[in-house]
Amino acid sequence: MLTIAEPADEIVVDVSLIKIRGKTLAGVAASINGEVVDVDANGNFSLQVTLEEGPNVFYIVATDEDGKEVTAQLTIYFAP
Repeated sequence: MLTIAEPADEIVVDVSLIKIRGKTLAGVAASINGEVVDVDANGNFSLQVTLEEGPNVFYIVATDEDGKEVTAQLTIYFAP
């Protein structure tokens, strides 16, 4: 299980800092564009990211203890 709570995919924003929040299963390892993020006891995770002008693509991966991966892709457009 892997869900992205916010922001919505394909959103257009006018700020360069934004927090990506999601949920997976507790005990699962998660990363966003290769950067490991902490997953709390309820499976929640978040990471503040800096956007570049234009489209910013993020790959979110959740990996369980058996090495099975679930992936999601999120695109955020930064238009200052």
